[in-house]
Amino acid sequence: MTRNLSHAVRAAQDATTSDVVQIVLLRITHPDLSEPLRLTLTPHELVSEEPEIFGVYSDWEGTEQLYTAVQAGAEMPGDDEGDIPEARVSLQNTPELMDAIQSFTSPKPVVDCVVVSSADTNNVEGEWLGLRIVETPFDSSTVEIRANLAHIMEEPAVQHVMTPARAPGLRGAI
Repeated sequence: MTRNLSHAVRAAQDATTSDVVQIVLLRITHPDLSEPLRLTLTPHELVSEEPEIFGVYSDWEGTEQLYTAVQAGAEMPGDDEGDIPEARVSLQNTPELMDAIQSFTSPKPVVDCVVVSSADTNNVEGEWLGLRIVETPFDSSTVEIRANLAHIMEEPAVQHVMTPARAPGLRGAI
Protein backbone atom coordinates (compact mmCIF):
# COMPACT_ATOMS: atom_id res chain seq x y z
CA MET A 1 0.00 0.00 0.00
CA THR A 2 1.47 3.33 -0.98
CA ARG A 3 1.13 6.48 1.07
CA ASN A 4 0.82 10.00 -0.23
CA LEU A 5 3.49 12.15 1.39
CA SER A 6 3.49 15.92 1.55
CA HIS A 7 5.87 17.91 -0.60
CA ALA A 8 7.94 18.92 2.45
CA VAL A 9 8.52 15.29 3.47
CA ARG A 10 9.36 14.18 -0.08
CA ALA A 11 11.82 17.07 -0.44
CA ALA A 12 13.41 16.22 2.93
CA GLN A 13 13.81 12.57 1.94
CA ASP A 14 15.45 13.55 -1.36
CA ALA A 15 17.74 16.19 0.18
CA THR A 16 21.27 15.49 1.35
CA THR A 17 20.54 17.27 4.62
CA SER A 18 17.26 18.66 5.92
CA ASP A 19 15.73 20.21 9.02
CA VAL A 20 12.44 18.41 8.33
CA VAL A 21 12.00 15.20 10.32
CA GLN A 22 9.12 12.82 10.77
CA ILE A 23 7.58 12.85 14.25
CA VAL A 24 5.74 9.91 15.80
CA LEU A 25 2.77 10.83 18.00
CA LEU A 26 1.14 8.26 20.31
CA ARG A 27 -2.21 8.60 22.01
CA ILE A 28 -3.03 5.91 24.60
CA THR A 29 -6.63 5.76 25.83
CA HIS A 30 -8.25 3.64 28.52
CA PRO A 31 -11.46 4.07 30.58
CA ASP A 32 -9.38 4.30 33.78
CA LEU A 33 -7.46 7.34 32.46
CA SER A 34 -9.01 10.77 33.07
CA GLU A 35 -7.50 11.93 29.77
CA PRO A 36 -5.43 10.13 27.11
CA LEU A 37 -1.67 9.81 27.44
CA ARG A 38 -0.11 11.82 24.62
CA LEU A 39 3.52 10.99 23.87
CA THR A 40 6.00 11.75 21.14
CA LEU A 41 9.31 10.09 20.44
CA THR A 42 10.88 13.29 19.10
CA PRO A 43 11.87 16.21 21.39
CA HIS A 44 10.83 18.74 18.73
CA GLU A 45 10.60 21.90 20.83
CA LEU A 46 11.09 23.11 24.39
CA VAL A 47 7.56 23.59 25.77
CA SER A 48 8.47 24.35 29.40
CA GLU A 49 11.68 25.58 30.99
CA GLU A 50 10.88 24.76 34.63
CA PRO A 51 10.62 21.81 34.68
CA GLU A 52 12.35 21.25 31.38
CA ILE A 53 9.82 19.52 29.12
CA PHE A 54 10.18 18.85 25.43
CA GLY A 55 7.33 17.93 23.15
CA VAL A 56 5.28 18.96 20.17
CA TYR A 57 1.90 20.59 19.69
CA SER A 58 -0.42 19.07 17.08
CA ASP A 59 -4.11 19.40 16.28
CA TRP A 60 -4.59 16.20 14.28
CA GLU A 61 -7.28 15.24 16.83
CA GLY A 62 -9.27 18.39 16.08
CA THR A 63 -7.95 20.55 18.92
CA GLU A 64 -4.34 21.46 19.63
CA GLN A 65 -2.81 19.06 22.15
CA LEU A 66 0.64 18.77 23.71
CA TYR A 67 2.49 15.50 23.10
CA THR A 68 5.22 15.11 25.71
CA ALA A 69 8.57 13.76 24.51
CA VAL A 70 9.81 10.51 26.04
CA GLN A 71 12.99 8.58 25.41
CA ALA A 72 11.82 5.57 23.49
CA GLY A 73 12.35 3.48 20.42
CA ALA A 74 9.53 2.62 18.05
CA GLU A 75 8.73 0.29 15.20
CA MET A 76 5.68 1.42 13.28
CA PRO A 77 3.20 -1.05 11.74
CA GLY A 78 4.00 -2.27 8.24
CA ASP A 79 1.69 -2.30 5.24
CA ASP A 80 2.47 -5.82 4.08
CA GLU A 81 -0.58 -7.59 2.76
CA GLY A 82 -1.67 -10.49 4.94
CA ASP A 83 0.26 -9.33 8.01
CA ILE A 84 -1.48 -7.96 11.08
CA PRO A 85 -0.17 -4.40 11.61
CA GLU A 86 1.78 -4.25 14.88
CA ALA A 87 3.50 -1.31 16.56
CA ARG A 88 6.26 -1.73 19.14
CA VAL A 89 7.40 0.98 21.51
CA SER A 90 10.30 0.46 23.94
CA LEU A 91 10.31 2.74 26.97
CA GLN A 92 12.67 3.11 29.90
CA ASN A 93 11.39 1.01 32.80
CA THR A 94 10.32 3.15 35.78
CA PRO A 95 8.19 2.25 38.82
CA GLU A 96 5.51 4.74 37.70
CA LEU A 97 5.31 3.19 34.24
CA MET A 98 5.07 -0.34 35.65
CA ASP A 99 2.26 0.72 38.02
CA ALA A 100 0.34 2.28 35.14
CA ILE A 101 0.78 -0.72 32.83
CA GLN A 102 -0.19 -3.24 35.50
CA SER A 103 -3.34 -1.25 36.33
CA PHE A 104 -4.64 -1.71 32.75
CA THR A 105 -6.40 -5.05 32.87
CA SER A 106 -9.69 -5.01 31.01
CA PRO A 107 -10.50 -3.62 28.53
CA LYS A 108 -7.12 -3.37 26.88
CA PRO A 109 -5.80 0.15 26.24
CA VAL A 110 -6.08 1.54 22.72
CA VAL A 111 -3.09 3.15 21.00
CA ASP A 112 -3.34 5.55 18.08
CA CYS A 113 -0.06 6.06 16.19
CA VAL A 114 0.31 9.05 13.90
CA VAL A 115 3.31 10.30 11.94
CA VAL A 116 3.54 14.02 11.18
CA SER A 117 6.26 16.21 9.72
CA SER A 118 8.20 18.83 11.67
CA ALA A 119 7.36 21.21 8.81
CA ASP A 120 3.61 20.87 9.58
CA THR A 121 2.69 19.00 12.77
CA ASN A 122 -1.01 19.22 11.92
CA ASN A 123 -0.73 17.31 8.62
CA VAL A 124 -0.90 13.54 9.12
CA GLU A 125 1.61 11.65 6.95
CA GLY A 126 0.63 8.19 8.22
CA GLU A 127 -1.79 6.85 10.80
CA TRP A 128 -2.60 3.58 12.52
CA LEU A 129 -5.70 4.05 14.68
CA GLY A 130 -7.34 1.62 17.09
CA LEU A 131 -4.33 -0.56 17.90
CA ARG A 132 -4.90 -2.56 21.08
CA ILE A 133 -2.09 -3.29 23.52
CA VAL A 134 -1.69 -7.05 23.41
CA GLU A 135 1.56 -7.59 25.27
CA THR A 136 3.95 -5.65 27.50
CA PRO A 137 7.13 -7.68 28.05
CA PHE A 138 9.64 -6.01 30.36
CA ASP A 139 13.00 -6.44 32.01
CA SER A 140 14.90 -4.35 34.56
CA SER A 141 15.68 -1.54 32.10
CA THR A 142 12.96 -1.45 29.41
CA VAL A 143 9.27 -2.00 28.88
CA GLU A 144 8.11 -2.89 25.38
CA ILE A 145 4.52 -2.12 24.46
CA ARG A 146 3.15 -4.20 21.59
CA ALA A 147 -0.11 -3.12 20.02
CA ASN A 148 -1.88 -4.48 16.94
CA LEU A 149 -5.15 -4.79 15.05
CA ALA A 150 -5.63 -8.52 15.65
CA HIS A 151 -9.01 -7.87 17.31
CA ILE A 152 -10.32 -6.52 13.99
CA MET A 153 -8.60 -9.06 11.74
CA GLU A 154 -9.93 -12.00 13.78
CA GLU A 155 -13.57 -10.88 13.86
CA PRO A 156 -15.90 -13.31 12.11
CA ALA A 157 -17.15 -12.05 8.78
CA VAL A 158 -20.28 -12.94 6.86
CA GLN A 159 -19.49 -14.96 3.79
CA HIS A 160 -21.58 -14.00 0.81
CA VAL A 161 -23.20 -16.99 -0.85
CA MET A 162 -24.52 -16.88 -4.40
CA THR A 163 -28.25 -17.33 -3.80
CA PRO A 164 -31.20 -16.39 -6.03
CA ALA A 165 -31.81 -13.38 -3.74
CA ARG A 166 -28.22 -12.10 -4.18
CA ALA A 167 -27.81 -12.84 -7.88
CA PRO A 168 -31.24 -13.43 -9.45
CA GLY A 169 -29.96 -13.27 -13.05
CA LEU A 170 -27.38 -15.97 -12.42
CA ARG A 171 -29.98 -18.68 -11.73
CA GLY A 172 -31.94 -18.00 -14.91
CA ALA A 173 -28.83 -18.40 -17.08
CA ILE A 174 -28.13 -21.97 -15.95
